[in-house]
Amino acid sequence: MDPHGAPMAAANLPKTLLPVLFVGGLLLAAWTVVAPFVTALAWAVMIAYASWPLYAALRRTLGGREVMAAGSMTLLCAVVLFAPLVAAAGAAQQEAGALYRAIQGFLAAPPVVPEWMQRLPALGPWLEALRAEWLSQPEVLTAQATEWFKARIGDIVTVAGQIGKNLGKMFIALIALFFVYRDWERLSAQVRRVLAGFLGERAHGYIAAVGSTTRAVVYGLLVTALVQGTLAGLGYWVAGVSAPILLGLITTLFAMVPFATPIAWGGVGLWLLFQGEMAAGVGVLLWGALVVSQIDNIVRPLLISANTDIPFLLVLLGVLGGVLAFGLIGLFLGPIVLAVLLAVWREWAGQMSHER
Repeated sequence: MDPHGAPMAAANLPKTLLPVLFVGGLLLAAWTVVAPFVTALAWAVMIAYASWPLYAALRRTLGGREVMAAGSMTLLCAVVLFAPLVAAAGAAQQEAGALYRAIQGFLAAPPVVPEWMQRLPALGPWLEALRAEWLSQPEVLTAQATEWFKARIGDIVTVAGQIGKNLGKMFIALIALFFVYRDWERLSAQVRRVLAGFLGERAHGYIAAVGSTTRAVVYGLLVTALVQGTLAGLGYWVAGVSAPILLGLITTLFAMVPFATPIAWGGVGLWLLFQGEMAAGVGVLLWGALVVSQIDNIVRPLLISANTDIPFLLVLLGVLGGVLAFGLIGLFLGPIVLAVLLAVWREWAGQMSHER
């Protein structure tokens, strides 16, 4: 045993520890600077990844001019994605007042339960008893219900207004989107080399899992939710609902959770039926069941299964848990985390089967 081993190790400790502390402090400082813009940067990466085939085709058409192709794609995304969202958020905020007044009127004078509802077993008598109780204590029940709806409408307006109020973050996202288009291939190559240095060949499998899951979530959840919300809003407008854009945005938010869309269009349809508007209510229910929800039941699973070999249940759990843990961006982060975990599990299972 070298008697000088321990003193030498102690002498070398500062030389080893100082670089680690320096890099750790630098990373902490960098995170403090970037943290306010993480959401905007994440959205830029998601949009660029989902639209990359279109960007690659445009770049080939422009003779490999990366700057021109990136600028054109950024402008296209601003026109196609962000401008309609800002306009829809503004319209939804205006409609929220009308919807709130309609709810207040309904609470102040609940309509008579339609005869066909009165004849329904269990539901009819319950609605009649509820209306009678409401009319017997109008001030107390109306105040409670008004406070509840005011809180819910406030939440909805806050969600819808985030797009309009966070124009600065949207501008950051657009700037970041340009650079992601332009530099993505070089950056991804560097990330692959670094991860391969730490993880070896298995890093390529993890990166492939992240890519396929991101594509599946973007196409299978976000795109279908936007289509469902648009179709539902069109149905509300045809039915004469007072706030079709706002209710369409609410339906889009529900549609981001698989199989939750009927809660939105079903509630609107039942609301119309309860007000005695039979044709409009039945029309909304049929439109939701035959058109809007079929996208959820058929198109979404097909898109997810076509872009990844991850079980749909795992994607569903990732979406729900991701939203609860990280907010809206958790729609993507949750499934990606579970996808990488599944890739690690499959690799371990494969190694064990080979060893046997």
